[in-house]
Amino acid sequence: MLSLIGAIYIVYLAIHMLFSMKKQQTGENRSDCNFWSGFFVQVTNVKVMVFCLTALTAYVLPYTDSFWGLLIIGIFLPFTGPITNLAWIFTGVWLQKLFYNHEKTINIVMAASLLLCAISLIVGIL
Repeated sequence: MLSLIGAIYIVYLAIHMLFSMKKQQTGENRSDCNFWSGFFVQVTNVKVMVFCLTALTAYVLPYTDSFWGLLIIGIFLPFTGPITNLAWIFTGVWLQKLFYNHEKTINIVMAASLLLCAISLIVGIL
């Protein structure tokens, strides 16, 4: 029963995607965002802290106890969060341009993919 409800919802999403209209991009600039606010958010990011602790305890400490090795890794690890965030930002900007320029084609492909998912859910019930 739940699969049928999910399939109906997926069909609804596919239809909505097919008939969605192109929206205007807004060039809204926010002046309250600056380097220091981004730096503060990144330094206090719990995911980065957990990643650093996990990486140190699982992958570094069992293999070395050198002070200099731990110091180098300890300095390097916090920079992996901002580097991966930058990768996501640049990829997102590139994909946004691609999706905006080819919106109708991408909407058709995505709607067809959603319909295939809904069909596979319904076939799985039968």
